[in-house]
Amino acid sequence: MHYLKWGVSLLLIGISSICAAQMIQVDEGEIDFRQLSFEPLFIVRNNIKTITADEREMRYGQTIKELGSFITYHFDTTGHCTSRITSRTRYGRLDSIVERFKLEGDKLRESIRQDQRSYLRQEMTTSGDTTSFCRYRGNNEGIETWLSCEYHVVSRTDETHTVEIMNDQKRPYHTKRYYYDSLNYLIRIEETFLVTRKQQTVSFTYTDDGQLAERLDKSAKGESKCEYRYGQDGLLESIYYYEGGEIVWEREIVIGASGRLDALLKRDPDTGDIRIDKYSYEFHD
Repeated sequence: MHYLKWGVSLLLIGISSICAAQMIQVDEGEIDFRQLSFEPLFIVRNNIKTITADEREMRYGQTIKELGSFITYHFDTTGHCTSRITSRTRYGRLDSIVERFKLEGDKLRESIRQDQRSYLRQEMTTSGDTTSFCRYRGNNEGIETWLSCEYHVVSRTDETHTVEIMNDQKRPYHTKRYYYDSLNYLIRIEETFLVTRKQQTVSFTYTDDGQLAERLDKSAKGESKCEYRYGQDGLLESIYYYEGGEIVWEREIVIGASGRLDALLKRDPDTGDIRIDKYSYEFHD
């Protein structure tokens, strides 16, 4: 069974590959471009209350078209995302999915994903080195059903963090081992699926100033790679994703004159089509 983080960093083992503060978090080199995670330090110091992404499209040789899709992120005064609302227009009707997040400090403790009919709730509880992830589904009448639980047991040494993942019966089925160098940069993640004995590895390299430069994934399915490129001010500008040595997609992060994220361009190298997320902001008083 698999559990969703829903875009908010759980920070169980405190992994961060960023030296300078980025507006977009790049923890473990993973970025979900439909559900971005933002750096709390950046949000707090710039007094940001909400960020809204307005999705647009430009097909090759055509003009920009608005798609009627929005994502709005709400932040508290500590810079953490407390809710995310995704709205899409389908068949002339606006549908929305609301996700809410409860934190203790920087630890995510509960997430709720709700649409017009029902919700999915995930609850996290930590005791010692073990964190349980329990999921429930409920309807809008308040009737809730327990679905499943998963247990993560964390052990640490000076150079490694190991997470043993167990199912409902507390049988281990998955392990993740994180390796760090002497400066505490994450350099490798090794995963083993205990039942099937499948393994996969993720390796990381960095720039001279400590920014994530490359993420390399290896598994039985083959290799994939992400390259991260930065501007002169150290802010992330573009990401290139490859499979088997061939480029699959590229992303351009457009930083406006104010220094905030202005737009995110998702370019298809085969068709030339571009998806554009245009960002706007509200600020705390």
